[in-house]
Amino acid sequence: MTAVVAHDINGLERRITEVSDLIARLRVDADIKRLIANIHRPGFTTPAEFMLLNAAVQGMHDHLAAVSALNATVIHASDVIGR
Repeated sequence: MTAVVAHDINGLERRITEVSDLIARLRVDADIKRLIANIHRPGFTTPAEFMLLNAAVQGMHDHLAAVSALNATVIHASDVIGR
């Protein structure tokens, strides 16, 4: 016997909209320009602080690349589901 799963389409739509809003908040050019300006200040950081900041930025890059790939997969899957 197959279990019946309730479909909360409105809840899913809310979650999709929340994801979109979070992505939009990340795309703030003023923040990026501020960060780039900060790293070019004379005496900006010690070698240890540089390593920490560099690791944090690499982690952000890796997470966002994964989110981008997952987004493409979800969109493609939603296109083919139920065809």
